[in-house]
This record gives sequence, structure tokens and C-alpha cells, in this order.
Amino acid sequence: MTRSIHDVVIAGGGHNGLAAVAYLARAGRSVLLPERDHHLGGAAVSAAAFDGVAALLSRNSCLVSLPPQRIIVDLVLERRRYCSYAPDPGGTAAGLLLGHGDPDASRAPFARLNNDVVRGMVATDALIGAFTSLADPSLAANRCFLYHVIGNETGDWDVPLGGLGAVTGELERAAREAGTELRTGALVTAVPLPCEVY
Repeated sequence: MTRSIHDVVIAGGGHNGLAAVAYLARAGRSVLLPERDHHLGGAAVSAAAFDGVAALLSRNSCLVSLPPQRIIVDLVLERRRYCSYAPDPGGTAAGLLLGHGDPDASRAPFARLNNDVVRGMVATDALIGAFTSLADPSLAANRCFLYHVIGNETGDWDVPLGGLGAVTGELERAAREAGTELRTGALVTAVPLPCEVY
């Protein structure tokens, strides 16, 4: 077995571990990231869910918060033009489409709040990550909705091309380019002392 010395070892290659090592390596530290799985990204991965359909879907691992804008800017993550879509199976319209670049078109459907599709989209933004219900007297859903509306000062969900796996793929790229040593299939069983654990 080859022994090596690093300034920092971060155990676990999920999105948080990858972000940490990318920034540490950019700051000039010698960094090692061991990951027990044979892929990086943890639960923030994308996969083909349906045979013959060229679409990558994400696990819902990161919906309890929006990614910090600083990381999106630093890593130059791509965004879809549209950030939210709800189909309208009973209506004549194609559905409700909210997106970047056309604020008037995104705003117009909300003038008709008696529309079930609009109410469903509002309820979704009020409940995702809040672990509550619309009837909760604590009004947690209201706070969650406001966060989603004003989050990052835009209310945009910043959906990356290729789902969450694209985010972790970009984090992996940034970490590798900065010189991080990434090892998959590497189970951490002990932390040798002396060392500083954060």
C-alpha cells in the first residue's frame, strides 16, 4: 500500500464533499477525497430512468435548499431556460411554464389564481423541503414559499442541464482541475491520530 501525506482529507464524495475539496484545492492545499461508492456525487446523481428515453432524472436529494449563487458562478453551471413546468391535463393550454428571459409570460398565469395548476405549483413551492402541510398552523409553508420566491434575490430554482448529476459532475471537474486526488471504492475505516477533525 502506498502512503501519502495530504494537507486535508475529506471523507465522502457527495456534493458537499466535492464542493469542499474543490475550494480547498483551489486555495493551494493538497487534498484527498476517498469515497466508498464506485461513483462520486452521493445521492446528487442523475440517471436514465426509462429505457429508450434520452432524459436524465435526479434523485430528490438536494431539494431542501437552493445552491448558493457563489458556487454556481464559480463553477459556471449551465441553466435551463425554464425553471418550472406543470402540465395541465384537463385544460386546453399546454400547461404552466415558468422560465428565464420572459418575466411577463411567467407572471401572467398567476393573475388567475383560481387555476388549479397555478395553485398546485404554488403549493409545491410552499411544501418542498418544509416537511409540513398547507394546513399547518405554524405557517411553515408560508415561510418556505417566500424563501422560494425570493431565494437568491430572484426566486429562480436554477435547474442545471442534466439534473443534479451535472452539478456534482461540475464539482468533480473543478476538484480534479485544482489538483484534488479523488478515490472511489475507498472505504474510510479509521482516522489516524494526531489529526484535526472538523
